[in-house]
Amino acid sequence: MCAIGTGDLVVLAAEHTHDLLIVHPAATVARLLADLHTRLTAGGHGS
Repeated sequence: MCAIGTGDLVVLAAEHTHDLLIVHPAATVARLLADLHTRLTAGGHGS
């Protein structure tokens, strides 16, 4: 679903009250954070 390949770095987030584990490719998280940072530093509102 997220194109996670063998050996790819991942970010894990757990929501224990819902017994939920979320896995995202680290590269995707880094890109999303970089995009957010760019919008915020350019005077955007982050949404």
